Amino acid sequence: MMAVIVNCAGDNELANKLYDYLGSEFSPTPADLISLKEDEIIIKHTELGIKNDAVRKSLNKFVESSLDLGGYSITEFGDIFTVGIAQSLDKVILSCENVWISCTA
Repeated sequence: MMAVIVNCAGDNELANKLYDYLGSEFSPTPADLISLKEDEIIIKHTELGIKNDAVRKSLNKFVESSLDLGGYSITEFGDIFTVGIAQSLDKVILSCENVWISCTA
């Protein structure tokens, strides 16, 4: 059984709102095909008969429809989608370097 995971980067409130939105977007949906666990939403998309593209479009629609999510974006890697504030690659690398330096000091 294949599933898509939507990770909300530690934001449980966002995950709850997105879970409600996706439940209505893909309705009627049996409760066991879309589930919420803390900041992650698991969508059994093959059983729902939807593709990753439909999930991506719904996530983008959700982010674009909310003024509160202005700096948020969707990152996709295989069957995992992350909804969160986009970070520049430079900041991510610098953060990783700082962690590595502090661990080796």
